Amino acid sequence: MDTQYEVPVALAAICGLRRGECLALTVDDIDFNNRRIRINKQLNDIEKQAVIGDPKSEESNRTISAPEEVFNILRRHIQQNEKNKLMLADEYKDYKLVVCQNDGDYVRPVYFSKNFTRFIEKHKLKKIRFHDLRHSCASLMLKSGIAMKTASNILGHSSIGITADLYTHVLDETKQAAALQIGKEVFGSNDMGMLETESNNGARSIVAPEPAEKDGADSLLEKILHRDNLNAARLKEKGYTDGGVSLLISNSFLEIRNTFTQDTEKYF
Repeated sequence: MDTQYEVPVALAAICGLRRGECLALTVDDIDFNNRRIRINKQLNDIEKQAVIGDPKSEESNRTISAPEEVFNILRRHIQQNEKNKLMLADEYKDYKLVVCQNDGDYVRPVYFSKNFTRFIEKHKLKKIRFHDLRHSCASLMLKSGIAMKTASNILGHSSIGITADLYTHVLDETKQAAALQIGKEVFGSNDMGMLETESNNGARSIVAPEPAEKDGADSLLEKILHRDNLNAARLKEKGYTDGGVSLLISNSFLEIRNTFTQDTEKYF
C-alpha cells in the first residue's frame, strides 16, 4: 500500500518541484492526455496555518513534462482520494488537492518536513532534506547533458545565473567528463573510469563501475539509478541526451517507488 510520500517524492526527485509546489498541486493542474503538469501556486506556512500563495517567482509559474510512471502514480493517488471523499461524504474537504490528508485537508509544510525526516530515519536511509531531492534532480539533468537554460526553466529559477551558481560543481564534473571523452575519441584512450570484463565464454564488455559513495540525496538517487546490467553501451544509448534522460529516469523510477512505499502508516 502506498504512503503519502510517493507523489511528493516523485514530483521532487523526477520533476524538480519545491515542497510548497508539491503540496499545492491540484487535480486541475494535471494534463494526463499531454503528460504535462502546471505549477502556478505553492503552499506556505503563515502563522501556523497552511495558506495557498503565488509561486516563489514569476519564472516559477511554469508547465513541465514528466515520465508516464509519474502520471500513473498521480492517477492512482487521485483515485484513492476519490475513495476517501465517497467514504467521508460531507466531512471531506474537497480542495481538489493531490497531496492531502485523508479528509482532503492541506498538509502543512512544516509538518510534512518533520514527518519526512522521521520516514527517512525509520527506513534507515541517509539523512536528507526533502529539498535535497530537487537538488538531485537538477544535478541529474545537468550531468545528463540537459541544457542549462532548459534545466533552469524546469526548476523555475528566476534566472539562469541562479542555476549556474547553485550547480557549479556539476558543471565542473561535466567539463571534465567532456575532456576525457574527447581524449578517448581522438587518442583512443579509455580513461573514463569504465571497467572491461570478460565472461566465461570469452565475450568482452564495458561496464560502469559502482558509483562512489556520496552524502544525502545524491547517494540515494545514484544508488537507485545504478543497475548491475546498466553498462556503458546502454548509458550512451538511453541516457545523456535530452530525450534519453526521461527514459533513463522512467526505467529506474519503480525502484524509487519501492523505497518509498514500504510503510502503511499515516504520517499526517
